[in-house]
Amino acid sequence: MSNAVDNSDRCSVSVKPILQALVLAEKVTTLADGRKIIIGTFTGVVLRLRRRTEVAEAKDEEQTVTVQGGETGAPWAYLCLTGVVNNTKLELQFVSLKKNAPVFRTEITLVGNSRVRSVELEIPLPHIRVTEPGGYAFDVVCDGEILGSWRVEVEVIYEESEGTEP
Repeated sequence: MSNAVDNSDRCSVSVKPILQALVLAEKVTTLADGRKIIIGTFTGVVLRLRRRTEVAEAKDEEQTVTVQGGETGAPWAYLCLTGVVNNTKLELQFVSLKKNAPVFRTEITLVGNSRVRSVELEIPLPHIRVTEPGGYAFDVVCDGEILGSWRVEVEVIYEESEGTEP
């Protein structure tokens, strides 16, 4: 008789992938031989917003109207990971650090069968709408843990434009 205890059901340890690289850029492309080209990396964005002064018809007073928000463009993300197994789920999020709230979030599922092999991803992102200047972070998250982060500082420059007469 053996006193061994079957612990096989308790030994399924979930191993998170290792993020080797994370870059935000204007464009990521792949050459015919599989090499990646990363074009226009950035850590800051300048939004040019228009302000216009309008005269209120009934009160004869001026008010300043600022067009709120702008778009950072449609960036690309380059990720390189190891330790990827089939159905590894990653969450990509662009977070306002001031509000600690996501501006954009999506989930991707990775396919891989080798914990040693590197998996390179070039991910086109949508236009990301920001509403105020400040610090933002593009995070790669797995099972609630941030694997890596790319900081982006958003600066707003207000340009004056002529208002419209009613």
